[in-house]
Amino acid sequence: MSARLATVDDVPALVEMRSQLMEHFGWVRSNDPDDGAWLSRLDDVLCTGIPAGTVVAAVVPNELGELVASGIATIVDHLPSPALPHGQYGYISSMFTQPDHRGRGFGRVVVQVLIDALRARGIARIELHAVDAVAERLYRGEGFVDRPGGIPMRFSPPGAGARA
Repeated sequence: MSARLATVDDVPALVEMRSQLMEHFGWVRSNDPDDGAWLSRLDDVLCTGIPAGTVVAAVVPNELGELVASGIATIVDHLPSPALPHGQYGYISSMFTQPDHRGRGFGRVVVQVLIDALRARGIARIELHAVDAVAERLYRGEGFVDRPGGIPMRFSPPGAGARA
């Protein structure tokens, strides 16, 4: 099993896998008129970000060349600080493996490819959020630790709901 960096040609599969991830966790509302908008915007972000180097994606193809696992990392611009002198960090998200291919280590190789690609671009700090115990074990096994300093929070005005 091997993972590779994704290209623009992989964008339709990356969009589909992120959509499946959203459905798996119940983060997509049925009959939502905005669903087409976010999928179109995701396609745009990936099609421009991958060649520009601001988005890094890794994929695992099966024997037939079909993509069965993927992960996406974005390079985030942040204010420089002593702990982040260049003002950029990597954020890994959208980790997904097709259900019939889970438990084979594909997620681990995707994370490794993403870490290597980000570090090759000079990104030293890499963050993510584990959404369940399986993901947490995977990420801790690859060297991720609890983030220091404060409690992660998100602004959510009354009635806005919690969407990913």
